[in-house]
Amino acid sequence: MRSTFLIITLLFSVNTLFAIHEQDPPTKEPKKLFASEAANARPDLPGTLRLDFGFNMLQGAPTAMETGFIGSRVFNLAYIRDIRIGDSRISIHSGIGLGLEKNSFTSDITLVSSFNQNQRSSVNIVNLASIYGANAEINKTKLAANYIDVPLEFSYRIGDNPDRGIMVAIGGKVGFLYSAHTKVDYSRADENFQVKTKDLFELNRLRYGITGRVGTPGFSAWYYYGLNTMFKDGKGPQGTEATQATVGISFAIF
Repeated sequence: MRSTFLIITLLFSVNTLFAIHEQDPPTKEPKKLFASEAANARPDLPGTLRLDFGFNMLQGAPTAMETGFIGSRVFNLAYIRDIRIGDSRISIHSGIGLGLEKNSFTSDITLVSSFNQNQRSSVNIVNLASIYGANAEINKTKLAANYIDVPLEFSYRIGDNPDRGIMVAIGGKVGFLYSAHTKVDYSRADENFQVKTKDLFELNRLRYGITGRVGTPGFSAWYYYGLNTMFKDGKGPQGTEATQATVGISFAIF
């Protein structure tokens, strides 16, 4: 979480510097806002801060790695610049952001890396009873992966007003994995425990896929489908070639 917070802070700092650089020199003293106006004022940035919330689905994963829909949540936070093509209704949307993803397993399993002479040999699916004992009650077991994403979309707006009406967008995104971990919450003898293991688990460091979006500029439904496998070829658990699909809703924060 500390690295995620630092990256978010860096994104806001860079975008603010760009906004200051692009502003014209002030010709008069800035207008003072009343408290009510200041509360509703929009940040003077040349883009949109977008929050995506969704649910992950693994396609082609082993039966033991089956995931639950509700627990497999996704949060994407991205700063997007919109470039309208002339006077047309077509716009290009590009930017940079974070993708914070969780896959919640329905079985009492986790992923464990095996090593041979200090070299990673495999990533295995392990039953949690063999680690914490048969009397342990497993409450949650998840795999989390965090990415730096670069989205690119092309949208068409229905209507003459670019700030209103229906928007349909298609495109894609490329992401770079910067951290991953498993987390297990379990209970035993009336005590609660949480174990987090940081590792990359042979996940692909680079991901890419296609996106689709429909809605208004401030609210939309979206879909993502990964075009490459979640794990490196032949190195995932049981040789899995699982791919990722995500569906969710999106909000424009400003």
